[in-house]
Amino acid sequence: MKNRTIVLLLVTIATVAFCLPRTVSASAGDLYLSDDRSNSIIKLAPNGTQITFAAGLAGPGGLAFDRAGDFFEVDQQSGTIFKFLLDGTKSTFASGTGTNLTGLAVDAANNLYAADVVAGSIYRFTPNGIKSVFAAGVGQAFALAFDGSGNLFVAGSAPNKKKVVGTIFKITPAGVVSTFASRLNSPRGLAFDGAGNLFVSDEGSGRILKFSPSASETVFYSQLNYYPTGLAFDAAGNLFAVEITTGVISKFTPTGVRSNFAALPGSTVEFIAFEPAVLQLIYPAGTTIVTSPINISSPITQVQGAGIGKTIFVRGTGFTLPMFNIIAPNCTVSGITVDSGSNPSAQALVLTGSGSCVTGAEFKNFYIAIESRAAGNNVSSCTFTNSSGLLNFAVHRDMGLTDTSSTVTIDSNTSIGACWYFTGGVVYFTKNQISGAPNPSGGQVDIGNAFSSNTIATITGNSVHDGGLPKTGGFELGGGTFTVTSNSVYNHGLSGIGVGHNASNVNISNNTIYNSGQYLTDTNVPQNRSGVYVLGGVQGINISYNNFFDNQTPHTQTYGIILCHYVPITGYLNRGPTSNITITGNNYNGLPDVLNLTP
Repeated sequence: MKNRTIVLLLVTIATVAFCLPRTVSASAGDLYLSDDRSNSIIKLAPNGTQITFAAGLAGPGGLAFDRAGDFFEVDQQSGTIFKFLLDGTKSTFASGTGTNLTGLAVDAANNLYAADVVAGSIYRFTPNGIKSVFAAGVGQAFALAFDGSGNLFVAGSAPNKKKVVGTIFKITPAGVVSTFASRLNSPRGLAFDGAGNLFVSDEGSGRILKFSPSASETVFYSQLNYYPTGLAFDAAGNLFAVEITTGVISKFTPTGVRSNFAALPGSTVEFIAFEPAVLQLIYPAGTTIVTSPINISSPITQVQGAGIGKTIFVRGTGFTLPMFNIIAPNCTVSGITVDSGSNPSAQALVLTGSGSCVTGAEFKNFYIAIESRAAGNNVSSCTFTNSSGLLNFAVHRDMGLTDTSSTVTIDSNTSIGACWYFTGGVVYFTKNQISGAPNPSGGQVDIGNAFSSNTIATITGNSVHDGGLPKTGGFELGGGTFTVTSNSVYNHGLSGIGVGHNASNVNISNNTIYNSGQYLTDTNVPQNRSGVYVLGGVQGINISYNNFFDNQTPHTQTYGIILCHYVPITGYLNRGPTSNITITGNNYNGLPDVLNLTP
């Protein structure tokens, strides 16, 4: 089985501040083993390197990772269940549990389950350690494993014609017990693969058996002669098995090809577990006051709240650092509201991990809501609102003057009163709803840097409107290649779409652009405002099949298109005239079509 996604469930009371998760620092892929002979837990890296993770235990038995990547271990001699953080910190989770506990497992709600080999019972421990009997009558219960539907499987035994035979029990989430498979010799290890097949180490016969979800049995491997016990799958779908008498850990490919992974001579290992490949930090509904950064430094971590407006993070008074630092690659943040109300001049969230994403989140009252700094970042289905009246950015991304390949995707977001800024690399800006932006001399969406040409942007299906200030435009583009299609751009003080220095191979087509010049302070003074404004220095531009109009009273959009063949700003770098211009098929709806401005 591929390692199951793991979750940290944090509990809060009403809407008071609750404890934040520690910084997650994991090494997914390490294999942990409990060695009864040395009273220690051994950790094996993916290359087989061995270290002692914890020592001084008393008969270590079952191991199980929780949803944060921390794990539980049962001390069979002391009757204590310990919890270990991945940095080795040890704490007592439950004590006085008796000396008969063996296998452990954790369910999707972060409850811990423990098998009692003598009583034939399965105990359930809530995340805060409260114990109850979950099921009984499973014989000499040993190993535990959950399937993808939340059913718990138990390697145990049952009487059959005056003798005890190895049996695999299935227990539903409601605690109903049934027999899944029987007539085994001595089942000791359980593990599910990604397809839902159950693998069982049958210690007495030296075999590893494979059971389909319908309980059809096949032999996966049949030549383990030294009593196979613990089983576990890595993230790649390879099965690992330990033989108790030799300490040899074997690795099996999905097709059953065996190799020796490592050996622990002189050990007595019955339980093994892989550190999970995916971590989840799950926050329930409630409000957290953030007074120090929440750092996510483990790859493929999922930060998940109960939903926008339910799981809320509020900046603490005097705290000016970013509230979230997503440092690791391929992480996801979703289902949270982040409010920087106490300090709207600070950043809310910083993405420095490549491939990391924010989706389905809300950001309020910020200077920069999301700072994107890495390749493959994605911001989608988020809401950004700002009432500070200050210049601020929903997403800010500056990849410098040379990056031409790192991508960012901005899709299906909604912002009110926020600007967007991107320069360098590849930008996909699609299906966003943007209104209001207190930018005194720029666009609601600024893409590219006039002093380079390293931005490649696709801009399609957006609605950008109501800039709110006399010199706020819709899109301001420069320093790269731009494809701008099927957008609705309206109600701006400046042009709907402005194209400037170092832009080349620009395609502006099938857009609806209207009511430029809406916020002029004196509409009686003639001022040139247009749907598309092209500044000097653009090399190659196609403006076609756009719809321009002005339905204001009085009219302030004076042209459909203005072509300025120079840079009308004193002291600004003059890039020369605009060249290679194609204008065709536009609908001007009574507006003058094109104004050419020359020095």
